[in-house]
Amino acid sequence: MKRKIYLLIFLLMFFFVAACDMNLGGSGTNNPSLSQKAGITAEEVDEILVGSTTKINYTLNIISGKVTFKSSNEKIATVDEEGIVLGVAKGKTIVTLTCTTSDKKYTTEVTINVVEEKSEHQHVKCSICSKCTSSDCDGELYERCQGHEEEIPVHDCEEYASDWIDKEPFSCGESGKQVIICTKCNEILQEKTILKEHSYESKVLQEKTCTVDGKVEYTCSICYDNYIKTDYAKGHVESDITISVPATENTLGTKQILCLECEEVFKEFNYLNNAYHKNGKLSVKGPDLVNQFGEKYQLFGLSTHGLQWFSRVVNFDTICEIQENFGNNVIRFALYTDEDGYCDGGPSKKQYMLETLQKGIDIATELGLYVIVDWHMVGADNPADKNPLTYLEESKEFFSYISEYYKDQDNILYEIMNEPNGSTTWADCKKYANEVIPCIRKNTDAVILVGNPKWTADLNSVMKDPLVGYENIMYTYHFYAADHSSTTQVVKAYDSGFPVFISEFGFMESSGDGAISETNGEKWKKVLDPRNISYVAWNISNSPGSASIFKNGTTKLDDVSDENLKVWGVYLKNWYRAKSLNIIPEPEEIPTANIELMTEVPEWTSNYECFIISTGSDSSRLNYNWSSTNEGVLTVSEYSTLKIIGDGSCSIIAKHKTNGDVGVLDIVVQNGEIVSFSSRYTE
Repeated sequence: MKRKIYLLIFLLMFFFVAACDMNLGGSGTNNPSLSQKAGITAEEVDEILVGSTTKINYTLNIISGKVTFKSSNEKIATVDEEGIVLGVAKGKTIVTLTCTTSDKKYTTEVTINVVEEKSEHQHVKCSICSKCTSSDCDGELYERCQGHEEEIPVHDCEEYASDWIDKEPFSCGESGKQVIICTKCNEILQEKTILKEHSYESKVLQEKTCTVDGKVEYTCSICYDNYIKTDYAKGHVESDITISVPATENTLGTKQILCLECEEVFKEFNYLNNAYHKNGKLSVKGPDLVNQFGEKYQLFGLSTHGLQWFSRVVNFDTICEIQENFGNNVIRFALYTDEDGYCDGGPSKKQYMLETLQKGIDIATELGLYVIVDWHMVGADNPADKNPLTYLEESKEFFSYISEYYKDQDNILYEIMNEPNGSTTWADCKKYANEVIPCIRKNTDAVILVGNPKWTADLNSVMKDPLVGYENIMYTYHFYAADHSSTTQVVKAYDSGFPVFISEFGFMESSGDGAISETNGEKWKKVLDPRNISYVAWNISNSPGSASIFKNGTTKLDDVSDENLKVWGVYLKNWYRAKSLNIIPEPEEIPTANIELMTEVPEWTSNYECFIISTGSDSSRLNYNWSSTNEGVLTVSEYSTLKIIGDGSCSIIAKHKTNGDVGVLDIVVQNGEIVSFSSRYTE
């Protein structure tokens, strides 16, 4: 019995001690009922706003010591060693308070609720429960409607379909799902997986002009990716050529090309009022070329070299610079038939040369020039090409096409054969001409230039048996003054009523090389100009030989400065420019005469001859150098024999070879006869 009583007392004491241990020991909690007697107690904290602070108040029960504070999520709220809490972002975190004694650690926790400052809420009542249906309602100021899916009226979701929207947020360059939902009931109607692309918005940093690149900045409205792109200048948009300063007979005018976009004048050049825009359609009247008014008109210009080799000169800048600085009114395009040319170079070369020719015609027409289309057969490589009949069918096809294509343009002349040679006869040339001319005449009555044998230097054959039945026909003649000083055929043909056109010439040798013979060249000029005979110089290129105007090897084919030209180019430029502006060269200074001259037709000849009649002077005519101041009117031989070339006036000068005596005879010619003469004899 006593043993049972002792056991009962022991058990009661055990449970009493255990109960006391639970109240006085162990870790603290935030339950006030468990921390009133020992440990740490903290007050609850009201919610705080993002960016605001509050202090945690606490009490130590029985124990004493230093309290530390720690936030479970410092992205929501931070706490310092004094228990000051700072709200960082919306959300909840737990701050743990810890007090450590010599034998135990006591803790408690405080929940911190960080909220954003509430904006004025627009309450949207649900038609069913009158609670708030607004998506920004947090359920605190107003009770949030939880939806009434079972009570939504029956509807057609397609009528309420949204645009494609992200199902879950994802960024540019990432794969994600997009959906179309019903905005009435939020049901997903379609779903797809996409790789999201950037959605760039542009901002102009620098405006683009015709000549200056622009800068544009692009920024993605989704991820703010950013880059700058160059908007390259597109260049000027050319207007037609317009006249800004009209030209006169003796002064240059100015033409310009404007940009249709910015109205800037980006090309300006001089021009002469001596070509198509003034003189219009040309025709042949007797031996003369005449303009649209029936007035005698003279063409003077330059020819290209072979288009298969020197197509680079066929561009606006080169042709414009030549016209501006040389003052020519015509350009000739040499379409070689052979030497890898139009007829033997194959289909691609044929097409290329045709396109180059037409490009040249169009540029020259835009500049107001007359154009000669030259069927340039010569036979340099292929002996058969010496005869125009070799490529007769190709010629007929070509001239049919080109004359039909340009039938409405009155600035084009057609040269149907360049230089027949070798064994080719005038009969061959006539046969060819009678086949080709009708092909052109089907489309236009433009002037046609006809070549002849011996490299187009046989006008004698033409005069014996000319073409018949055609109008606006002219016969061509070619000369190279260093080899061909005689002007007899040209003078005879013209004076006999045959229309002559010098469609190719040079003052060097016929090879296209050698020194420039200005002496012989001047003789030709004095014959051609008084008769208004047209001429075209060879050639626009940088080829070897003295006949090309540009220096060998130059790449600046639009630079016609003296430094970039050969001797021939400089000579032509100065001559043509003076001619185009009607600049009359200073007359040769005639020396004072101290002997007397006369002229008459002696019995032994039918030509006028000059004689020295001063008493006491050397009367031997062979001891004098004889010259004419105008060989377009009279020429004089070393024997003092005169030859009448044309009407006009001139002076015949005799200079003694040793003693310096001078005689001057002024002569006037009318209708091919000397009507008066007088000696400038001064005693």
